[in-house]
Amino acid sequence: MIILKHIGIFFVSFIFRFTLFFGLTLLSAVFVLGTPQTLKNILIEVDAHERFTQSIVDSTEKNQQVNPNSIPVDNPEVKVAIGKALDTKTLTNISDSVIDSTYDWLSGETKDINFSVDLTRNKQVLAENIANFAVNRIASLPACLLPPTETNLFKLECNPTGVDLNQLRLQIITDITNDKTVFADDKFTSANLPKAESGEKITEAYNEAPKYFKWFKLAPFIFLGVSLFCGLIIVYTSRTKRVGFKKVGSTLLSTAVIMAISPLIYVYVLPKIGIKAPSFGGKDESVSAIINDASSQLYSNFNLMLLNVAFQVAVIGVLLLIITRFIKKNSNIYLNIEKKAGLSPSEGKKQNKQGQKDSPKIPIQTSEGPKKKSKKGIELAKKYRKL
Repeated sequence: MIILKHIGIFFVSFIFRFTLFFGLTLLSAVFVLGTPQTLKNILIEVDAHERFTQSIVDSTEKNQQVNPNSIPVDNPEVKVAIGKALDTKTLTNISDSVIDSTYDWLSGETKDINFSVDLTRNKQVLAENIANFAVNRIASLPACLLPPTETNLFKLECNPTGVDLNQLRLQIITDITNDKTVFADDKFTSANLPKAESGEKITEAYNEAPKYFKWFKLAPFIFLGVSLFCGLIIVYTSRTKRVGFKKVGSTLLSTAVIMAISPLIYVYVLPKIGIKAPSFGGKDESVSAIINDASSQLYSNFNLMLLNVAFQVAVIGVLLLIITRFIKKNSNIYLNIEKKAGLSPSEGKKQNKQGQKDSPKIPIQTSEGPKKKSKKGIELAKKYRKL
């Protein structure tokens, strides 16, 4: 029985350490990924919106190099025009809508990712800025002596005579607003999101994601609940409550130290042995760089949260160890030993003058109480002493 008891205590202690470590680690992850605000802040920290606008300019410039009638995106004024059309406020609105609707889907509030961002005003701003750039450029050119052969208005080298620049400006605005290659849709919706490799929508390809997200948010509380239960078992099965609390405090402190060391292992040790965090790669290097920087920032936030939780757990562990020093120890090693050993006398203990029971000094060796010697026995003892 004693061996089984020791095995049981060892098993409970192992479960206590295991569930405590993983419960606190998952709790840190839930604090970071459980709400959409973290991702929104990360996009701001890595300057994702400004960099995304620049990536659009770069990709448009690369795609239009072979098109003789394209807008000269490499021109600084055109880049400014695109930047005003896709301003930070618009891109923030788009990213926030995507993130919020995705979390609504993961939380089970909606059956699909649904959002809609109106880009009509942005397209109009882009058309007006491009038209102003073209008209102002043509107006600054010298008059054409011969009819120009260049068909691209943005590449004319002289000002054609007889051309109404105001009318030309309106015509350019109309052409750009009707051009489906520029903001193909007046609204940015979930239909514009990337598809999975199978061609399905994200919500169709990963239809089990909401279930996993639900368990992800519940898991730390399940682990910590089991850990709390095991901690209570350790306290109540220990030789004394003081010893039990001391074991729990030591476990909390050691777990906190391991949690604090874990980020250092992830950042410095694992990369040296060839284990690195996955990185995103795609056709657009600018977008890939934004995603990788956001992932790195997200990982840093998780490590900081892990250290924060570890510090608080360490404080609790130290407080428990300090408290155990003030818990009163048993003053007599034989206190209640007769009761535990089944050797309690059938007669009750006599009380002293103050009404308190005398604590035992040594283990009781008999179940019978002390008896007074008879008068006859006393007389015989005196007689034998005389002889």
